Amino acid sequence: MNRLCTAAVPALIAFCAVAVPQDRGPTDGAPKPIKLAVYKEMPYSATRTVTISKLGTDGQTTTQTLRSLLWRDAEGKTRQDDIEENKTFGETRAINVDDPVTRVHYAWNDGGRLDKQANGVMVTHTPASWQEEDFWPDSSPKGQPRIPPTPSPVPTNDPDRKFEILQPKELSGIHVEGQRITWVIPVGREGNDREIRVIQEKWTSPDLRITIYSVLDDSRTGRTVIELTNIDRSNPAPSIFQPPTDRPMYDVNAVGHDATSQSH
Repeated sequence: MNRLCTAAVPALIAFCAVAVPQDRGPTDGAPKPIKLAVYKEMPYSATRTVTISKLGTDGQTTTQTLRSLLWRDAEGKTRQDDIEENKTFGETRAINVDDPVTRVHYAWNDGGRLDKQANGVMVTHTPASWQEEDFWPDSSPKGQPRIPPTPSPVPTNDPDRKFEILQPKELSGIHVEGQRITWVIPVGREGNDREIRVIQEKWTSPDLRITIYSVLDDSRTGRTVIELTNIDRSNPAPSIFQPPTDRPMYDVNAVGHDATSQSH
């Protein structure tokens, strides 16, 4: 479900991005079916905070904080509210809901149109069958050596890369298991004039099948931390996953004709 953040999220964390609804008209071609990852029997709600500390070319560090509210029910429905603080408009939200029961994806934002895309392609996961998707972005600046994403959890023979299984612990009251990848490129290996060091670490709940805490530390660009807090393992109320009824709906599947309707 790690699929969306907010329109303001930089490419560094594009692994969790999903398009926010835009005021667009019908397209010439049929839309691609949206992929609905279904995680059954693993309900929860939480707050996700992304803290990006970016190292500039002048050596100064700038920090950006992004916040999202997450829900998943026992049937696999998910909702994510990406929250942005604006000095002029105050708090605004971009909202995405996936409903695997009806195979429909909804997207809307404050005061904007409701987008609906049906006939999603479902990929169902249960506690017994779940496999975690690779979530690490490529942090390499343009024109510099590319740091590969996190490999499968198997020790590598690459002398520049060290893989570690970390001792289990608790975070936010949740049992988590961790792993760390340390990637070091010596001076001159890729034409670099200084050592490049990247550390990728993540802590995952085997019960909920979600990453509770992750960090990407790149000596060239800075540090990104993603953390889940306020975790509640009760089943969210059904109303949380209902789309609004007070605005026009744009049917993404309707191509070549008027796709706007009031019927949801």
